[in-house]
Amino acid sequence: MTGFDYILRAIDLYEEALTSKDSPARPKTVEALARRIGYSTRHFAHLFSAIVGMGPREYMAGRLLSAIAREIVSTDIPLAALAEAYGFEDYETFSRAFKRRFGLPPRLVRESRAIGFPLMERPAPSRPRGELPLDSAEPELADDPGHFLVGMAFFMEEGTPGFHKPWETFMKARRLVRGVARDAETFQFSSWSDEEILGGISILCAVEADPSVPQEPVFSTRLVPPARCLRFVHRGDPSTFFEAYRYIYRDWFGTHDATPAASWEFQRYGEGGDAGATGIYIPIALV
Repeated sequence: MTGFDYILRAIDLYEEALTSKDSPARPKTVEALARRIGYSTRHFAHLFSAIVGMGPREYMAGRLLSAIAREIVSTDIPLAALAEAYGFEDYETFSRAFKRRFGLPPRLVRESRAIGFPLMERPAPSRPRGELPLDSAEPELADDPGHFLVGMAFFMEEGTPGFHKPWETFMKARRLVRGVARDAETFQFSSWSDEEILGGISILCAVEADPSVPQEPVFSTRLVPPARCLRFVHRGDPSTFFEAYRYIYRDWFGTHDATPAASWEFQRYGEGGDAGATGIYIPIALV
């Protein structure tokens, strides 16, 4: 199956449990839903967002509360019983989530017997058609030899619009990195955890350096292991990186039987000696 097929399967799994009100069978977290289809949480969330147009957490919460809203106006089941049937820990937790989503407490909706707010319908994503913000629609399969990186580490919260500030900070200090070859390329190494409570990603703005040379304490180091990677090449304005990654996860992974193999990836700037080119390297599990 392709990545697109796996996302459809994830939606099917959640919708089936939602329709049957089978609370024990319904995944309660993004991590649980990703595990059901065999993906890491981070890559599942990235692929889901690219294909569906919203994050899996937003989808799961929206569909769950929309299903309950319909039952509130169409049945006489006590509100506390509905909350329990749909897996909420207690009524107060449910009531707060409902009001946060729709702007009204469930009690007033029951009294009015009318839904005066938009509900979330089941998403029906279109199969990818292959927009191309990269050099080529097909990546190169590259056996990357690994790298010793020296730079500054930053944690970027989920939804951070850009990484300009970390790069400005590192570039001011880059000249202090020791053991750097004159033609050394610059890297952004990105890593993440599948624990949802952490959110976001950790990035290392770095340059390749000699591992035998000691560094100032302000710098962090990272030994990137050798790996078989998919290599995409992006050129031009950095503002189009979003489009590049959307293509990679929505269109390429969405139409190929392949999955990322690790909880990290990296970008290499000045790819192949071209100052305007950036290599995007994603360790691959199956090609």
